[in-house]
Amino acid sequence: MSESNSASVNLPIRGPNEYPESIEGDVPPLSNRIRELVQLYSHRIQVKVIDALSPLGPYKTVRHRIREFPTFIIENRDTYSG
Repeated sequence: MSESNSASVNLPIRGPNEYPESIEGDVPPLSNRIRELVQLYSHRIQVKVIDALSPLGPYKTVRHRIREFPTFIIENRDTYSG
């Protein structure tokens, strides 16, 4: 693991109308859960949040054949969507 692991995660902050209605209610519980995981396991995991609309988003989508969001990429090979 690299030394860049930290107990804080900077999740993208968006305006209330920027998320699609289908996932709008899922965002706060998901971001809270991610923060809990980082606090509990900061010495063992590294969390990177990539916005699908950022320049890196389409690259990761094609590289890992992502069709649903949110998707979790584990050790740069396994993907879990939902």
